[in-house]
Amino acid sequence: MSHPFPRPDASLDLTGLTCPGPILGAKQVVDGLAPGQVLRLLSDCPGTRDDLFAWAKQTGNEVVGAEPRADGSVAYYLRRGRAGPIANH
Repeated sequence: MSHPFPRPDASLDLTGLTCPGPILGAKQVVDGLAPGQVLRLLSDCPGTRDDLFAWAKQTGNEVVGAEPRADGSVAYYLRRGRAGPIANH
């Protein structure tokens, strides 16, 4: 079975940081990605989800998925820009 989320081009583990730490970290990495590339952000801060969706909407980026993990964190998949569909690698 194929993985439902795109393969990330970069990964950032910010578990243990409270908001706005995860959003600030994501911004730094996403700003360095090419359009269409994907960041996988790991966060266990409960406010990250709402902050991330609001930030993505304001900046023209896209949250393409969120995957709860066994350790209580969530893996968020963020695409730089709103380019066409991402192919799984």
